[in-house]
Amino acid sequence: MPNLPRIYSILFLLVCALVTSVTANAQTSEGLDDKLTSVENTAAPSFDDLKWLNASQQNVDLRGKVILVNFWASWCPPCIEELPSIQRLWASHDRSDFDVVAVNVGEDEPTIKQFLSIFSPKLEVPIAIDPDLETYRAWRVSPLPTTFVVDRKGQIRYSAIGGRDFYSDNIRSIIDRLISE
Repeated sequence: MPNLPRIYSILFLLVCALVTSVTANAQTSEGLDDKLTSVENTAAPSFDDLKWLNASQQNVDLRGKVILVNFWASWCPPCIEELPSIQRLWASHDRSDFDVVAVNVGEDEPTIKQFLSIFSPKLEVPIAIDPDLETYRAWRVSPLPTTFVVDRKGQIRYSAIGGRDFYSDNIRSIIDRLISE
């Protein structure tokens, strides 16, 4: 008997890839956006069930910080384009105030590791794996990439669908303002 949940997950990801491709084509002609959408304070789902790819990130403490949660996949062109700016944003802030959770959606560990090897400089942000799409569904993500900014109280304050330049002046000022609250 075929594994129906896995087949449905694969079909769902293929549909997301199609939507992402259409979104990417529209965005690449204009470059990455630097806008975030304000969200009325909504409690962020838990991070407790995430499996971390970076062994040294097993004990990432996300309490009391501003957190950028980015959902991505290796087959997603705008995801690939925005990941270096997420790395720069993460590297420019103190871990006691700000952190990143880059959640890979639907891919296995060897695929993710091979994909990450293409980046220079190396991506060092905390990377979580969501092969069964549990976290993806809990956060109600669609399409990829989708990003949320969570404040120190665990409330989602901003979101972005599609690729962004997370190191832009606009987004850095939003993050800095949330850190200072």
